[in-house]
Parts: sequence; C-alpha cells; structure tokens
Amino acid sequence: MTNAEERGYSSGLAVGLGLSLGLLIGLAIGLLYAPKPGKEMREELKTKGSEYFEKSKEGWEVALEKAKEGIEIGKAKIEELAGKIKESTAKIEEQVEE
Repeated sequence: MTNAEERGYSSGLAVGLGLSLGLLIGLAIGLLYAPKPGKEMREELKTKGSEYFEKSKEGWEVALEKAKEGIEIGKAKIEELAGKIKESTAKIEEQVEE
C-alpha cells in the first residue's frame, strides 16, 4: 500500500493534487525570476493562468475518474465480504442448532 492509500487518498487523487501544486509553484517561481513591465506581466499571467487552469482541470478530471473507479472496486469487495460473512454466519447457526 502506498502512502497516499494509507492516508485514504486514491493514487489518481494524489496525482491530481501533485500536478496542481506543481503548476502553482512553477508559476510563482517563474514570475519571481522573470519580471516584466506591468501590462506585459498581466497579459502573460492571464495567458499562463488559463493554460495552467486547463492542465490542472484535466488532472483533476483524471483523478476524479480514478477515485470513482476505486470506490466501485471498494463497493464490490465489501459486497463480496458481506456475502461471505452471511454464509459463514448461516453455517455457524446450523452447527449450533445441531
């Protein structure tokens, strides 16, 4: 089990969070090391911000889809275990009644 799974996150969600955080940090560092005149900077922020927003949106969509898949797998496993528990309980009740 990975650290993300131990903390209750699916791996897709962890990837989405990592991608978004990396994009924001990269944007901030880029702005600090490449200053430009105000109008130029605002235009670049608008353009880059839109690009990064779209990339992080895609990452979140992938993470959400993976999380949904994980939930469905978890539900199936729980249902399977519940069925096994019911069977075991029924067998034990039969043995006790004998």
